[in-house]
Amino acid sequence: MAYLFDQVVNGKIYVYEIKSYWDKDKKQPRQKRKYLGRRDPITGKIINTKTKKGSKPNRVFDFGNCYFIEQIIKDMGIYDLLKGIYSMQYKEIIALIQYKISEAAPLYLTSNWSEGNYIEALPEDITSQRISELLNRLGKDLESRILFFKEWIKTQKVIKSIYFDITSISTYSKLLDLAEWGYNRDKEKLPQINLGMIYGRENKLPLYYTIYQGSIPDTKTLKNIIKYNKEYGIKKTIFIMDRGFYSRKNIERLKDQEMIIPLTFSTKLSKELLEKHSKTLNDMNKIFKFNERLYYYSKDKINISGIELFAHIYKDKLKYNEKENSFHLTLLEIEERLNNDKYTDKEEIIDVIEGMFKGYSKYYNIEKGKGKYLLLKRNLTAIKTRINGFGILILITNIKGLRKEEILTIQRNRDEIEKAFDMMKNDLESNRLRVNSRERVEGSMFITYLSLIITSYIQNKLNSSEELKKYSKKGLMCELKKLKMVQYSNEMNILCETSKKIRVIFETFGIKLPD
Repeated sequence: MAYLFDQVVNGKIYVYEIKSYWDKDKKQPRQKRKYLGRRDPITGKIINTKTKKGSKPNRVFDFGNCYFIEQIIKDMGIYDLLKGIYSMQYKEIIALIQYKISEAAPLYLTSNWSEGNYIEALPEDITSQRISELLNRLGKDLESRILFFKEWIKTQKVIKSIYFDITSISTYSKLLDLAEWGYNRDKEKLPQINLGMIYGRENKLPLYYTIYQGSIPDTKTLKNIIKYNKEYGIKKTIFIMDRGFYSRKNIERLKDQEMIIPLTFSTKLSKELLEKHSKTLNDMNKIFKFNERLYYYSKDKINISGIELFAHIYKDKLKYNEKENSFHLTLLEIEERLNNDKYTDKEEIIDVIEGMFKGYSKYYNIEKGKGKYLLLKRNLTAIKTRINGFGILILITNIKGLRKEEILTIQRNRDEIEKAFDMMKNDLESNRLRVNSRERVEGSMFITYLSLIITSYIQNKLNSSEELKKYSKKGLMCELKKLKMVQYSNEMNILCETSKKIRVIFETFGIKLPD
């Protein structure tokens, strides 16, 4: 009876054929070993290292980019999670992640790309048709996605506070039932889906996501997010929200959670707070420095639906000056344009103002002048209201004892999730849906979500590294592609010389150079 045996020596896998036989002289079973070659760690093929054909180069692969991404996937524990949950498809899923991060191009081109890159999945397993089938299976398998969310969140040991936000993803498809008309955050006149993301503040990584129909407003999504958090094991966290989530209902929903929400300026409460604290917000004794900027600050207790809250009110001195200056220049430009001509029609004046600067007609009163001509006079009440809001940030919270610097830091760091959305749409080429069914949308967004975790991790490292902060993610991938793998006629693969720049990249990310 014969079988194969893999022996690992210094990281290399040597393959032997083991044959059992009966030794007549010693009257006991014995074994013979025959050396077959080395096993390729990626393809699993046995390479005959003794053949003379091994000296003839056959193909050259891009290696550094794929190896780098794969090692990060392994280091973050995502490789093992995917292998455990998606045992039949994990290689293909990882290949799509590698491709999406490396190339930021449509998924149907993955097979062509794979032929020139050193990856685990075989090109025939990631053709356009196979990818569509894979996305369909992933989309239908809600149970496995939920299991991944739970297991991934378990690996993130410290989750004290979370950001929650929603972005719109547009589509040209008329067959997608999820896509509906609604408020489009990218100002596109297309149907869309809404993607809600929960993002960890401490780890600066996506935790999980939800997909909504395109017409559902932000204020109606929070109720389920609280339930999802409990289901996925996220407990006792601070909800850090965008002002689009402010509503009396959401305050009531979050009464048992710690929360920080910016107050919208259109509310009666914000106007009352600004009027009440206007003197303090111009008091030179109330100025403090934060990140090299000057702020006026005031604090107040408020009550919404019987819930005691604290309002932290900030006025950015530099932003106030810049916006006030720009606003007055705009008013002067409007007046200069209108004073050059004489008007008798009020609607015509409004049309001219709105044509120049939308929304600015409300800052003027149009009155009768001498004779038949109309006069333009400033609406001082509306102008004062607008100016009072310049540079203002009102944060409401139910957390006691937060210092003014602490709560401002938490809110300012909220741009991490906005940067993540930007990376998703631009760096990962996910600003448009290219699928026509709900299942493929779900499958495609799962691949995007996994890719975003890795991309966020890479970007966090780049931002914190003096040696690598000059690199963008795209520039990093371009540099890593310079590390090539040469395949010889006998399918033995030999790594080309590694440059100093690539060695620095690998060392910074704690990745061991391959043998």
